Amino acid sequence: MKRTKSLLAACILVVLAGCGASAAEPAEPPATPSPLEAAKAEAAELTAEWDPLDPSEAELPGTATQHFSAAQVDSVAADAWALLQNYQEHTQAAGGDEAAAAADEFISSAPGMLADYMREDLASRASDDDAWLLQLLYAHPIDSRYTIEDGSRTTVAWDVSEVSMHDTVGVEVTLFHRTYYDLTSPDGDEGFVTLGRWITLATIDPEYASESGDYAWYLNFFTGGAEPCSAFARQVLEPSDDFDEERSLELMSIGAGEFAPKSEFESDKTELNDYVAECSEDDTAAA
Repeated sequence: MKRTKSLLAACILVVLAGCGASAAEPAEPPATPSPLEAAKAEAAELTAEWDPLDPSEAELPGTATQHFSAAQVDSVAADAWALLQNYQEHTQAAGGDEAAAAADEFISSAPGMLADYMREDLASRASDDDAWLLQLLYAHPIDSRYTIEDGSRTTVAWDVSEVSMHDTVGVEVTLFHRTYYDLTSPDGDEGFVTLGRWITLATIDPEYASESGDYAWYLNFFTGGAEPCSAFARQVLEPSDDFDEERSLELMSIGAGEFAPKSEFESDKTELNDYVAECSEDDTAAA
């Protein structure tokens, strides 16, 4: 009897310790994230030091050059910053009509003579093959069907240099603004679009330019992850179905507050023309 009790106690101890029990079921391997999920995780990391959307206070460069004081530079920068704020008055649009109205309001908001220059530029190139891209210079809203989530972030940087203008020295100020839009569709699908803006103003006389708006100027933009047909047909930005992780994260590869020239993000004209041709064919087929 004593021997039986000892064997029973030994068996209880063995079971409690897990020894001699059947092997545990192997754990299922963790699910591999989709390319979009992986890109969103990387985007969150890359933009962690960026600011929330629409910073309310201007971050002027405060930089003097050889021939221009910091105050003169900042007066030019303040006009560039005002243009950025005017862009952000129209973050979303339902389609072409709203986008066109936003572009008109943006141009109208430009100081003095600069507004006239922009209108002339838009009108003079309205018949060009890439006129749809020109329209996007003045308004590049996110499709209003999408919700812009709290994870969206933004960052700005400045470049200040002296340039040759009218046989003398001028000052050129460029504001480089980047936005990461974390988006959700009406169906709950996640996505994102990145947008870079370059706003350049130059003058030989900052005091006169700040009063008149008589600037040499340059606007440009670059998008990552945006659907080209929506940009072409409806003048709004939405996440592309043809997701390209490298292209989508390109604008975020530069650190917060760091400047990069537009030349580092030149779009391939052949590729753009191919997109336009495909989008036009789709529209014709749908009709």
